[in-house]
Amino acid sequence: MRLERHDPVFAVVAPPRMPRFRELAGLADDDVVTADFSGWSKLVLLSDDRAFLFPRDHTQVEFLQREAEALRAVAAVGLAEVPAVEAVWDDPAVSALPVVVVSRLPGHLLADRIEALSVDA
Repeated sequence: MRLERHDPVFAVVAPPRMPRFRELAGLADDDVVTADFSGWSKLVLLSDDRAFLFPRDHTQVEFLQREAEALRAVAAVGLAEVPAVEAVWDDPAVSALPVVVVSRLPGHLLADRIEALSVDA
């Protein structure tokens, strides 16, 4: 897939770093990557089966590392509802800050469904 200049992925990965990102992620040029920037502490790039978590800035690195540690700890329980940490990249050819790669789970964002819920729900 040829990315356009306005593609939101470039808000997270600079154009010269995109080949290394795709290489580490195992993504072909035509694999679609979307973005979710709604989080307070991280920016997320999404492929079909994985989420790539980038800290918003250097002040959020510690919190992202804690999130990865928590996900690893909970993984021991074997809950299907918890994404698995697949990798942590500390590669300046992709990002100046560490990137956490987790499995992507099916589902819906609460923000997308909240308006349809009753007060009791």
